[in-house]
Amino acid sequence: MNLADGTKDEVPDNDKSCVSLNNESFVVYDPYQNPGSDELNIRMNLPESGDFTVELYSSKGEVVDQYEYNGHQGFNQVLIHTSTLSAGNYSIVVRFGEKEESFSWVKG
Repeated sequence: MNLADGTKDEVPDNDKSCVSLNNESFVVYDPYQNPGSDELNIRMNLPESGDFTVELYSSKGEVVDQYEYNGHQGFNQVLIHTSTLSAGNYSIVVRFGEKEESFSWVKG
């Protein structure tokens, strides 16, 4: 891995956090802040432009909120305001075409 200034990063443990962006695959990164409070950031790489959805589920499996977006090929980021949600554990499902990624998120 190379650092932003072009020099080589010599710490092998840093490579575990790296993801290759080749714009050919659907990749969703861990949501942040986690645990969070009033905002949730979802970041992803889309292989092509198109619609994607983000769904939030309660710990009981009930849909709490659903958001639809039109994304573009490459890196995308959405900010979801969660101030109206109660503290607790949630599941996040991001769908793009036939593919989906799921994550756990805690609102403190």
